[in-house]
Amino acid sequence: MPFFFLSYQKKVNLRIVLLAFSICVSILCFICFTNIVVALLKHNSSNNILWNITNKNLAEKVGLEPIYFSIYILLSNLYLISKYFKNKTKNHILILVVNSIILILLGSRNITVSYVFLTAIALAFFLNKNKLPFRNIFLIIGAFLLFIFSIAYLNPVIKWRYISVFNTTSLEKNMPHYSEKGARLRKQLWTSAIEIVSKNPILGVGTGNYTDELKRTYLKNKYRIPFRKELITHNQYLTYAVMFGYVGLLVFVVYMAFFIKYFYKNKLLLPLLFLISIICICVTESFLYVNKGIVFFAFFSNLFLINHFHGKKTKSPIHISTSSSSTWRFIDE
Repeated sequence: MPFFFLSYQKKVNLRIVLLAFSICVSILCFICFTNIVVALLKHNSSNNILWNITNKNLAEKVGLEPIYFSIYILLSNLYLISKYFKNKTKNHILILVVNSIILILLGSRNITVSYVFLTAIALAFFLNKNKLPFRNIFLIIGAFLLFIFSIAYLNPVIKWRYISVFNTTSLEKNMPHYSEKGARLRKQLWTSAIEIVSKNPILGVGTGNYTDELKRTYLKNKYRIPFRKELITHNQYLTYAVMFGYVGLLVFVVYMAFFIKYFYKNKLLLPLLFLISIICICVTESFLYVNKGIVFFAFFSNLFLINHFHGKKTKSPIHISTSSSSTWRFIDE
């Protein structure tokens, strides 16, 4: 995929692509936000209503799954932060606030945690670039973190999603809707995948036998819910290890390492943060198992690469320069 894109001879206007993507994501977030306001105005703020405006029920209003909608918002907001510091308009702040609220309510824990830390890094980058005193930088980032944690704490459904990671018994007692999910279920999926990999360590079981082998292992271990729902591993690294063995997992790691190394050496912050978010998401989700995740990752990762490649003046059209620039940039100008 990278070499296919590198054969393209024109530089892509990365800012236009990211702006168009961010506009689409923001429109979807405003639709969700409108649905939330209407639902709260029509009913009392009970747990049942909260379930209707969080997680899957919220994402289904725009035809997306929470995991993919969340990662779209993450990338969009990182870019919108750069737009705000460039234009200094209040509209960007409003959009960022609404998008952040929707992201928290979607309840994707891994992406939310990634969003908090990656956004803090992006804020620190721009605040430092604008030569603000370090005290002001800490205050602004602290206010952002307080805003995010307040949303998560004030919504009982979202709060219990995080509590479930450490206390599944308390979750099942207080939130019966959620008794079939949480850390306990992830443990069953991962232990089953590791068991399959231990029996097929080199080349795995293949793509065709992936789900069948998982179901056999669930049945043998008496994992009722994973077997009945035909769940996959919810870990991209284990998914590749089961399907392709350690060989396939190594290929994936090397592929990701290539992008990380290239963007780090060329000091491009947004592409690097984007890749870090994908790496983190892959720990708890099989993000690249379906086309929705594959297309998103392949498109943007290679778009960042081709934009930087054609932005550099090189003697050879097939030469990729990895010489680092003197200062960090958010994206190529």
